[in-house]
Amino acid sequence: MAARYNTAPAVLTAGQVAAYRERGYLFPVRILDEADSRGYRGRLEAYEAELGHPVQGPLRTKPHLLFRWVDELMRNDAILDCVEDLIGPDILCWNMNKIKKYT
Repeated sequence: MAARYNTAPAVLTAGQVAAYRERGYLFPVRILDEADSRGYRGRLEAYEAELGHPVQGPLRTKPHLLFRWVDELMRNDAILDCVEDLIGPDILCWNMNKIKKYT
């Protein structure tokens, strides 16, 4: 686990940070509004429609290098602010892996 970051959280509550440190994960945290969520999901689904199947295999690894919209999402200030509250300001995204929740 990352070294503890000793500044008061800017976005998350102290309780959320404590829960993350205890469990190693945190949810739910609303980051995107419904319209933005639909937009990103629509881009993913449009690409999957082109493929004729869900994204799989190597295309699931580092999609931020393939799609500008994934890179945009990865650099979203609201997401980064939450991550900073948990691990501090030195953030590096080495990899992303999409998991689509079917609803």
